[in-house]
Amino acid sequence: MKKKIWVKKISGLEQENKADLEYYLAMTPEERLDIVQLLRDVHVKFTGARSYEDRKGLRRSIKIVERK
Repeated sequence: MKKKIWVKKISGLEQENKADLEYYLAMTPEERLDIVQLLRDVHVKFTGARSYEDRKGLRRSIKIVERK
């Protein structure tokens, strides 16, 4: 994956979120998946996961909430 560095002056959290959304929406789905894989690899490096079982898939969790 080719590294891209971009700088944009932002004056607030709302503008920052909008700029992030625009940046990621401009990417192809494959580029976004490459970023997810890169983040997974970095996570494995820092947490020390050694086996396939430690790193397979994304963690799934559910929370059951009762409505009143």
